[in-house]
Amino acid sequence: FSLTNMGKDDSNDTKSDSENEKEVDDHSEADKYFIPKSECVQLRHGHQSITSTSIEPTGNRLLTGSKDCSMSLWDFNGMNSSAASFKTVNPCQQEIKATEWSANGEHALFVSNDIQAFIVDREGDPYLFDPRSTKGHNKMLNGGCWSPRCPEELLTCSGDGYYEKILSERRIKSHKTCIVPQSTRGQKSIPTACRYSSSGQFVLAGCEDGSVHVWDTRKSFTKSDLQCSDAHPVGSVVTSIRPSFDDIHVLTRATDDTMKLFDIRAGLKAPLHAFADLCVTGERTNCVFSPNDRLVATGTSLRKNAAESFVVFYSRDTFEEVDRLAVPGASAVTLEWHPRLNQVLVGSSVGTLDLYYDRRFSRNGALSFVGKRAKSKKSAIEFDTEGILLTYDEESE
Repeated sequence: FSLTNMGKDDSNDTKSDSENEKEVDDHSEADKYFIPKSECVQLRHGHQSITSTSIEPTGNRLLTGSKDCSMSLWDFNGMNSSAASFKTVNPCQQEIKATEWSANGEHALFVSNDIQAFIVDREGDPYLFDPRSTKGHNKMLNGGCWSPRCPEELLTCSGDGYYEKILSERRIKSHKTCIVPQSTRGQKSIPTACRYSSSGQFVLAGCEDGSVHVWDTRKSFTKSDLQCSDAHPVGSVVTSIRPSFDDIHVLTRATDDTMKLFDIRAGLKAPLHAFADLCVTGERTNCVFSPNDRLVATGTSLRKNAAESFVVFYSRDTFEEVDRLAVPGASAVTLEWHPRLNQVLVGSSVGTLDLYYDRRFSRNGALSFVGKRAKSKKSAIEFDTEGILLTYDEESE
């Protein structure tokens, strides 16, 4: 990233020295971690809660899912200041729980309250012609994601365990491996969140009983290689699990109002730190690492009688809060910090998406359409009189 010096704002001359110093400190802290928050543009998916978002690896297109069973596709390069999606479809009659672009951006996976996951192409058209002919789960799905290294491999989780699947030509060929998380007592744990590690070497799972599991894909999946059975209290559901980009740490979010950081090198025996007092009222709230792995972040739910919720950023090393973004009148449900764009996308409980960026160290994304005027529509009948000589012939009367 390249930083440029910002000129002094004359509007600050009327403020006290202490106020100016505080603002400088706040901006310096945000700049230190390259948090893009100086500007924001709002997108509207609908009026019900956003449940999932995914920006493709190149950063050109955005996929959003909602509680109203709809899925919207956005093309940053083709958008203008109206910030409208180019396509909205209702691929199923169930709430959409997870959406994600494949590693090559050619396909998108979405998971709903169904036993069958669906795949669409870049234009939002169905990729699976006959899902009934494809083997799958026999219980409701809870989540799903693509392999970060193999664009033909995906992972889904359900009450009956996991299925890794291989994409072949125009349909899913078959499930590759079935993984069933088990507690230390040998009882089956229902997975509620799943993820590949950044290298694709590990499979991560957070479960309904608060436990966290890690499998090494180079070994058999008969038993988890790493496990923390009391990662979160029994009765709290793990809503999100994310690996760091360097594959050293694992971050979890749960309905016990906490976010916890684990070290894979330490065997996942106990969390390094628990970030507490982070209100959660739904089961779709997620957590993320910053692109440089220096920060961890999550959204909070709107508390009773509160005016706003927040997206909170913490240092991965010191565990201290370094910044926060306010979300007025709604809960911050989904969160995505795209490494290539260096922009933060926050999905709310009222169907809006706030895209934060900073012109100094963000690229493309919002910068591609903010301030871009819509093309004027031409008249249905258009005459071109340039170069035409009009004459009057008396004999034609």
